[in-house]
Amino acid sequence: MIGIGPADPRYPRRLLDVRCPPDPLWIDGDHLALGMRAVSIVGTRRMTPYGARVARELASACAGVGFVVVSGLAQGVDSAAHEGALEARGRTVAVLGAGLTFYLEDARGRRRRLAHAIRARGALISEFPPDAPPKKWTFAQRDTTIAALGEVTVVVEAPVGSGALITAEEARRLGRPVYAVPGPIGAAASAGANALIATGAAKALTGAAMLLEVVVHACAGPR
Repeated sequence: MIGIGPADPRYPRRLLDVRCPPDPLWIDGDHLALGMRAVSIVGTRRMTPYGARVARELASACAGVGFVVVSGLAQGVDSAAHEGALEARGRTVAVLGAGLTFYLEDARGRRRRLAHAIRARGALISEFPPDAPPKKWTFAQRDTTIAALGEVTVVVEAPVGSGALITAEEARRLGRPVYAVPGPIGAAASAGANALIATGAAKALTGAAMLLEVVVHACAGPR
């Protein structure tokens, strides 16, 4: 585990777009993953089978063309996105809402196994001291980091009031493209994502092929 500041050459350049970049940023894993092309994929903890499938497919497609998948390692869509990237033998970065040491000691079962798999194929990162427990405000704050690390942010499923909508808002503020996956009319799990599309805050994403078109062509060039 290392802690690095904005002046360190290993510090991810995209985080410098944030008004107050995390200082230090704690990293457990491969710091090089933080400098690679990346897509942020987020969504609700209470995903539907549809959300799980789409999150995995999108993450797998991005990982397959060499993009790092960034998410928050929460239950639901976030975990499905990390798993999709790992299944494609790609890299993924998890931005935690707690300190790294606290999270790894507190996590159990599937969450613990997934955290260690991410560390082996990418990195766990946190802007909070290693022993810091999670608080409501820490999750909202880490959403800004998730948005900043991705060149594109994708909301898969998000009900009204979901933290994924905070990530989308922060991505828009940073000038990052935002996409949302349309869901069934009236489905609570997709109400927030559908609202993003309806209000023009996000473009509708129709599948993995469209996302690859966006990340490979629209995001061409160094970042």
